[in-house]
Amino acid sequence: MMIYEWKRKLMNLLILHSAYNNSSPSGENQVVENEIRLLRDEGHTIFSPELSASKINKSWIRNLLKNFFLRKILPSWSYTRASKKYLLGNRIQLIHCHNIFPLVDFSILEAAYQLDIPVVFSIHNYRFLCLNGLFYRDSQVCTLCIESNSFGKKYKCYKNSRILSTLAANSQASYLNYLKRASRILVLNTIAKNMLIDQGIAGEKILLKRNFTADRYNSNLDEEIVNKDILWVGRIDESKGLAHLIDAWTLSNLPQLGYKLKVVGDGPLRKNLEFKGLSNSSITFLGSASRSELDAMYSQCSFLLVSSRWLEGFPMVIVEAAMHNLKVLAPKFGSFLDLESEKWVLLVGTEMGDWVEAINQIPNLSSTSNSRNWYLKNCTEQAVVSKLISLYKELIS
Repeated sequence: MMIYEWKRKLMNLLILHSAYNNSSPSGENQVVENEIRLLRDEGHTIFSPELSASKINKSWIRNLLKNFFLRKILPSWSYTRASKKYLLGNRIQLIHCHNIFPLVDFSILEAAYQLDIPVVFSIHNYRFLCLNGLFYRDSQVCTLCIESNSFGKKYKCYKNSRILSTLAANSQASYLNYLKRASRILVLNTIAKNMLIDQGIAGEKILLKRNFTADRYNSNLDEEIVNKDILWVGRIDESKGLAHLIDAWTLSNLPQLGYKLKVVGDGPLRKNLEFKGLSNSSITFLGSASRSELDAMYSQCSFLLVSSRWLEGFPMVIVEAAMHNLKVLAPKFGSFLDLESEKWVLLVGTEMGDWVEAINQIPNLSSTSNSRNWYLKNCTEQAVVSKLISLYKELIS
C-alpha cells in the first residue's frame, strides 16, 4: 500500500469552506462538495471540518469577534499553537480555502504559513473587497468599497448592522493580508483578478478557474432544435434582472412569432412577476426544477437568456448551457465580458432598447452552437480536477 501511494503521490489536503445556510441553495457549496468528491475519488485524503451556518448556532458571531481580536487586540499564539498541532497531527500538505467568511478561524492560516504549508484560495465572490460580496447595493452596482470599506460600515452592508459591518470590515482587512501571502489564488473571472492585482497581489499567483459540472449531455439530440422555447434559469430576485427582461420580452416581436419564455426558479419576486405576466401567454413560470428536469429543459431549447444586474462571479447556468450546446444572451458588463470573443455568446447592453433589439435577433440567429467545445475544454469534472491536482503537487513539491 505504501509503495502504491508513493507512486500515485497521494496527498493529505485540508479543505476549508464556511458553508452557506442549507435553506438557501448555494452554487459555492455545490462546487466545494463536488471538488472534495472528485479528489477523494482520486484517492487523496481530504480533511474538511463541517463549517455550516445552518448547523453551528451563532458561531459565525464568535468567529467574527475572534478574528477581529486576533488582528486588533489579543496575541494569537495560543490559537496558532493549537492549529499547528492539528496540521502536524494530520500531516496536512496543503490547505485549500474557499469561502472563509465568517466561520474559518484565521489562526489555521497563520499556523500554515509558519509551517510553510502551501495555501490556495478560491475566490467565489467579491467579499475580499465588498462586505456583502456582491458589489451591489440599492438596486445597482456599487464599488465604493474599492475606495474604502468605511462605506460598507456606513451603509450597514453586512447583515444590515453597523456593528457587524464594522467587525466584518476588520476581518476583511485580515483576509486581504492572508490573500497576499497565499501560494496561489483561483478566480472565476478577470475582474476579480484585476481587483486583486490592484491590491498589490502578484498577477502570476492568480489563476483563472471556471465553475464546472458533470457532463449530462444527451448526444441523441445533436440535430438542430426547431422549437421556439427560450430559457431563463435562476433565483428570482432583484439582482437577477428578470423584471427588466420580461419588460423587454413583452416589447419584442417574439411573442407574436410564437416564441415562449420559460422561467425556471423561485425567489422573493416570483409572485409579483407571475401576476405581472398573467396577460402574456408567451411567458411561463415553472418554479424550481430538479437536475434531471432542468437538463430536459436545456435539451429542448437552443437559447438561454441571462439578465443579471450585478457583476456575477461566473454563473453555473452559463456552464450548464454550454454543456447542452446552447447559445447565450447575457449583459455586456461584469464577468460576462470574459466571453466577449465567444461566437456562441451575444452580449447585450444594459438599456431596455438594447435587450429588445437583441431578443428580436433570435429568429435570425442560427440555433447551432460551438459552446459545447468550450465546455469540454474548460468546465468538465476531469478537466478541473486534473488542473487542481497538478497545482497541488507543484506547490507541495
